[in-house]
Amino acid sequence: MYGIYDIPLSLRESSFSLSIDTKDTGCKYLRETAGEQIEKSLLAKDCSILIYPVEPLHTPKDLTPYLLVEFVKKLIIEPKGNSRIYITFPAEIGIYAGRSGKNSKNFQVIDIFSLYPGKYSLYGDISNGILCKYYRSDIFMDYPKVNPFLEGVMELTISNKSERWAEVSRVVLNAYLMKIYFGKNKMGMKGLMSIIDKDIAETSFSDSPLEKGMKKAVEYYVSSGIIMKSSIFAMEWGYDSK
Repeated sequence: MYGIYDIPLSLRESSFSLSIDTKDTGCKYLRETAGEQIEKSLLAKDCSILIYPVEPLHTPKDLTPYLLVEFVKKLIIEPKGNSRIYITFPAEIGIYAGRSGKNSKNFQVIDIFSLYPGKYSLYGDISNGILCKYYRSDIFMDYPKVNPFLEGVMELTISNKSERWAEVSRVVLNAYLMKIYFGKNKMGMKGLMSIIDKDIAETSFSDSPLEKGMKKAVEYYVSSGIIMKSSIFAMEWGYDSK
């Protein structure tokens, strides 16, 4: 379903539906999910629609740019060891509208929704910790099969640069740095986690697709004009939830 569409448009999946009908003065946008119906009017007669995955931090409210993924099982990594695993994250779907024939930089987001219920958690101590979107994931050694409208897949490479064994049970990610790619029936990204010392790790992203042929989604935060000074996020409150 991810991709670029002309209007009028009507799409229906098992858990949601959306449609855009042309009217005399513009277009009518309608999106329905369980317990929610969103209707908007677009004052444009000639536009295209982009349906892209977006950074999973906008729903139920845009409260934080940080995603905390807790692992169902802990990982134990040897000193100076490297490991590649797959984890999942909640999918959020962005609907963009723009003039036909224009590139994605000229598209405007008109709706963002998720089929996954949002939860939040505090990373760090109560006085100066970081509010994070919370998600719990299994650990996979091979690419897992998931519903691409419910979950995305992250290939996470973990490097233990320290001289001690490391026990890892969570990763904190900065959405401003995410590079999401998608195919027709899948979407995801590549993440990097470097363990520097006891309770200190850094996370970042690789700007490359999980598989050949996947396309890069619009970076919502970048298109909004937000500039990041660093491409690395420091986990200063530890990578193991004791």
